[in-house]
Amino acid sequence: MEVPTVQFFALSVVMSTLIGCGSKDSNDTGAAEEAQAEGTRVPEQEGRWAVSDGSWSDDQCNGPMSMETPTSYDLSAALPGTFTVELFIDGEEAVDGPVDCSATDDESAYVCEEFTSSWSIDGYDTNISLTGVISFNFSSDTTTAGSVDMVMTCEGNDCEMAGESVGITANPCTTTFNFLGTYTPE
Repeated sequence: MEVPTVQFFALSVVMSTLIGCGSKDSNDTGAAEEAQAEGTRVPEQEGRWAVSDGSWSDDQCNGPMSMETPTSYDLSAALPGTFTVELFIDGEEAVDGPVDCSATDDESAYVCEEFTSSWSIDGYDTNISLTGVISFNFSSDTTTAGSVDMVMTCEGNDCEMAGESVGITANPCTTTFNFLGTYTPE
């Protein structure tokens, strides 16, 4: 029996859809200039960001076989030093709740709140849980490098069999998904 691919962050991840968040007006530089003059962070660019150049590191979870990766994310509710992010896979919501992110330095680094998710695999006595933390490092107002550090745990009688079918031998297993994000104005 083949185990279905698990959607990355899908299936009850603690994030939600933010409705009605539009892009910042690129002509409104007054707030940005004022924030820079006061020595505070400028809010990051709100809107849709494309995910590219994804790779896995420290991968005990066999990410390419066991997870689908996000293809884009929406950055919203941006204020100096904070924003909210929501992930998508091929235009479909990959999450069902917001993750708030906060600045970790005076320059460009952010870390998001921990998220959790859980699901079962059809045909197997399993309960899978995933926890993770997303980090961003902005190199410009339209480019960022990001990573998602995750721990996946399985409970149930069929965990070993289900894990082996997708190349996972450790329980719990850890993995990191690394990516580039590019702002894609609509």
